[in-house]
This record gives sequence, C-alpha cells and structure tokens, in this order.
Amino acid sequence: CFLSRGYDLSSDKFKDGNTPIYGSNGIIGYHNFATTKAPCITVGRSGSVGEVNFVDCDFWAHNTSLYVYRNYKNDWKFLYFLLLTLDMKSYAAGTAVGSLNRNNVHEILVSIPKINEQINIANKIQSELNKINLAISKAQKEISSIKEYREALITDLVTGKRSVPQSQMI
Repeated sequence: CFLSRGYDLSSDKFKDGNTPIYGSNGIIGYHNFATTKAPCITVGRSGSVGEVNFVDCDFWAHNTSLYVYRNYKNDWKFLYFLLLTLDMKSYAAGTAVGSLNRNNVHEILVSIPKINEQINIANKIQSELNKINLAISKAQKEISSIKEYREALITDLVTGKRSVPQSQMI
C-alpha cells in the first residue's frame, strides 16, 4: 500500500458536523466534510506513532496521521491486520516527539497473498476476534456484577442490614 500524510486542521477550525477527524490515535473530533473516502486505514504519524485504525466511513485524515492513499487492489481488512503486525513504532525518527516517515514505511517488504486468500485470512481473523471480544464482554459484565455485589455486601454489613454469623467472627 502507499501512505500519504493527512491534512492540516487546527482544533479551532473544526466545524460542527458528523465527519470524524482521525489523528494519530483515532478520532480527535468531528468536522463538516471529509478529505478521505472509506474504507481506509490510518497510521499514527506523530504523537501516537504507529497506531493503526480501520475506518469504515468517510473521514478527515488529520496531519498527525498517515492514511492509505493506494491499496493496489488489496483487501482493506487484510491490509489493516497486516499493518497491525508490523512494528511501525520502530520506524519513527526523533527523540522528544517521534514522527513516522512514510518513506521509511514504504521500504518495508512483505509477501502478499492473492486477493481471495487475503479475504479468507481477514475473515478468519475477524471471526476469531469476534469470539474473543464476546468473551471479554461477558467477563467484564461478570466482574461488574461481582463488584456491585461486593459493594452491597460491605454496605449491608457495615450498616447492620446483615449480620456476620458468630462462627465467622474472629
């Protein structure tokens, strides 16, 4: 793929709208028109260098990010997963605030399978991620329920709504 630098837009120039503005680490605000068509991928250029985002709606590509300008007829989701696996941060230059030079990224050589295989790989990855995300969601709900129970138990014991059985007292 070929990356291009996003467009300058200071926060005081953001206009009310529904178009997300993608900076180095995802959405940083909204604007009233887009610079870039979806689907697309952004990569953090400065600030959160190397952070990769898949964008499924038209958006403003901010100058703190790079975006895939050409995907050379590769599958978008496959490219997204591929870019996630590359250590983009290692290509950053600078000390205080690192910056990702797209020319350094363009030099990365990788093997790319044919489009049908890309689609199959991306679908398999997405299917497995969906299972993992569902398991995480269930675990988070259980943790939340247990925390609520803990707080209610402490409150009930401290206020005397519940008593501690004599056999459990120290």
